[in-house]
Amino acid sequence: KIKDLAGGWISPSYETKRDALAYETVLKHQKLQGTLQTNAARQVTLDDYYPLWFETVKNTATLGWRKEQDALYQKYVSPVIGQVKLQHIRAAMIVNVMNKMVDLEKSAQTQIHVFNLIRKMFTDAVEIHELVTFNPVLKKLKPKLEVKEAPHLKLQQSIDLLLYVKDKNYGCAIWLQVLLGLRVGEVIALMW
Repeated sequence: KIKDLAGGWISPSYETKRDALAYETVLKHQKLQGTLQTNAARQVTLDDYYPLWFETVKNTATLGWRKEQDALYQKYVSPVIGQVKLQHIRAAMIVNVMNKMVDLEKSAQTQIHVFNLIRKMFTDAVEIHELVTFNPVLKKLKPKLEVKEAPHLKLQQSIDLLLYVKDKNYGCAIWLQVLLGLRVGEVIALMW
């Protein structure tokens, strides 16, 4: 048993004395560094933590981004792991969230948004709020986006386009785009 920073007792059980002593050493080291978790933090579920985290990002995100993140959390994360205590969430549970999204036939981009949301929440839980000591949202669990080749004009199509816009007001811009491979925004930003 060891007292946490809030004065509560931490008393897990181990099968061997060696394991218990090793854990006690870790706890004492954390207590000296001021990073020891409190018993209060052990009772916090993901749904309890979410409003605290959401308030933390209020000043660093736009209103639209916040609404989108809130909708993603409420729709995909909370129903699966919302009632689980932060201390008990593991990588396998994150996989469950992602698998539920696959079952719902959500796009890879939506899955990535949810993955990034959960990862950010746990990163802040570790680094800012110090409610957990590790982030269970591993990078290797991130869904993969299918890479698609961008559509482009074939050589003859490019020649036909350049001949068509040759004497038009915007012809110069099209020629720059085709010959230099510039995007529209890059052409607009050009200065003489």
